[in-house]
Amino acid sequence: MMARKSFNYDLVKDGAARRKAQAHAKDIRVLLERTAEAVVSIGHKLREVRDSMTPAMFRAWLEAEFKWTWSVAINYMQAAKVFGDVDCLKQFQPSAVVSLSRKNVPETAIRQALAQARKGEVVTYRVAKKLLDDHGYKPIRKDAGTGVTCNVHGDKLLSAADVGALQRSLDTLSAELNGLLARLSHDDREALADRFFRLAMELKGPSQMAATNKRTKRRELEAAVN
Repeated sequence: MMARKSFNYDLVKDGAARRKAQAHAKDIRVLLERTAEAVVSIGHKLREVRDSMTPAMFRAWLEAEFKWTWSVAINYMQAAKVFGDVDCLKQFQPSAVVSLSRKNVPETAIRQALAQARKGEVVTYRVAKKLLDDHGYKPIRKDAGTGVTCNVHGDKLLSAADVGALQRSLDTLSAELNGLLARLSHDDREALADRFFRLAMELKGPSQMAATNKRTKRRELEAAVN
């Protein structure tokens, strides 16, 4: 195993301070190891709960129990998915685990990180970021002011990852609305329902929108005649 780069404790002249620093360094390493393991363990438990509930119920559970959003939970669940069975998790710092577990991270970057960890290197956030940069990983970003996660593609079709990100944003919004339903008036519910209905028709395309408008007008005429 590759030796860890060691601090020269001879530079610390005070004996008590030197011993304290050495002891705390050891304790911190142990805590970091446990924290990385805890991230993966939490992810496993979240995945089990998610699989036993509807998406909206799961998001309501996250909010009630931990005040977490879907994006927080997905970090843990992705960590469990990617690092759940690795044999060198103690060599990873938690931030590195989260960074390397994100959607669309190249498999080659993960394999290289594991190889370095198995050689005894501590995989920090900085190490993970360099690996991601070296393998051309571009994180999905949030457009300012919209809360919708997407990449800039110009006229190109969105990737499956981008569509998934949009769906997760809508799921999060759905969960938030579920928590607000009791505080919305009937008129507010009607207005929101109408807006989301029209948005759904726009997503389906102009032909669906036109057909819906025709049906709406026909029903209005029938109601007027009756």
